[in-house]
Amino acid sequence: MINKRELGARYETRTADYLQHQGYTILERNFHCHLGEIDLIARRGRTIAFVEVKYRAGRDYGFPEEAVDFRKQRRIMRVAQYYILTHPWASELDGRYDVAAYQADDSLVYYEGAFGGM
Repeated sequence: MINKRELGARYETRTADYLQHQGYTILERNFHCHLGEIDLIARRGRTIAFVEVKYRAGRDYGFPEEAVDFRKQRRIMRVAQYYILTHPWASELDGRYDVAAYQADDSLVYYEGAFGGM
């Protein structure tokens, strides 16, 4: 039996692999500060993406992307702002918030610019 942390790490690795295949460089995995955590931070060209990875084994709790509610979005935005403050070079890039949603059948739906604006 695999625990939730191991399962989350597996899907974060799959998402990092997907992004690298799309030409991104992974800057951070599980970046955390006193404000919260962002699963992945990736860069391609002049774009920096703050990525939340979600998985649901079934539909009992809805679709995985639905778990990134307004409260979660606000937390991710705050952590991203902190990242940019502590990494000044990042302020010169175009930023966005993405969601990698793994469905019950294990397929990935990737949402670029899933919420908010920078």
